[in-house]
Amino acid sequence: MRLDIIPDRQIENPGQEDIVAAIRQAYAEEIDAAILLSDIENNQFMQTAGGGHVEYCVGPKGPIYAADDISLELAIQLFSAYARGETGWKTQATWEVYIDSLGPAREPRHSIGMVRRIRDSIAAWLKG
Repeated sequence: MRLDIIPDRQIENPGQEDIVAAIRQAYAEEIDAAILLSDIENNQFMQTAGGGHVEYCVGPKGPIYAADDISLELAIQLFSAYARGETGWKTQATWEVYIDSLGPAREPRHSIGMVRRIRDSIAAWLKG
């Protein structure tokens, strides 16, 4: 298990405190994203850039599922359960296929990066 705090930190075998802190930072936009990788070789992860958007991927070819309107509290519950290897978290949100399949160069942070760029572009446009 590894927690990637984007842009520049990785924590091997993160504890509950690390996970909670990273999710809080993502939701406060203090970091770009928090990615919890349960199986690095097989591209299994859960990630968020805050804003109520959480994604997960079940394997090397995808798909990536996403849920929106996720509160900070629920995001912490989802990531915590995922880190413990539980599966019940899948029923705690409405997940939809976000990216159908992944090419060989696809990494977890790519989809989060797209979301962040789109959100930032819209925010800049609204500010005028």
